[in-house]
Amino acid sequence: MIQPLALGAILIAALWLGLVAVIMALSPQVAVRSLAAMGSTRAIHFGEHVPRALVGAAMILRAVESKAPLLFELGGWFLVASSIVIMVAPRQWHNHYSAWWAERIPPWVFRALALPTLLLGGGLAYLAT
Repeated sequence: MIQPLALGAILIAALWLGLVAVIMALSPQVAVRSLAAMGSTRAIHFGEHVPRALVGAAMILRAVESKAPLLFELGGWFLVASSIVIMVAPRQWHNHYSAWWAERIPPWVFRALALPTLLLGGGLAYLAT
């Protein structure tokens, strides 16, 4: 019962990465503003990291059934651990860090990273099945 749930969570995350890639390619200014907003409110802060940690947990659970067990296990633990660290750190740190990067990354970089982001989402879905 847990494997279909874990797979579903990972496939939703892969689709999310695909959506993010499309936004980065077609509207890099929206991507810049979104990055700058990370951690700006409690809802955004936890709305980013709770799902991220859940996807990490899903990757850990799915590792044995995936096409890349070690990668899924290590990647999953990284997502869980880093999300917990960011959630317990002061939210303003997260927001200041995100805003700092948003000011320094030019929009063309978001466009350039759209294809690798799309490939990452596709790779995640492929390896999970």
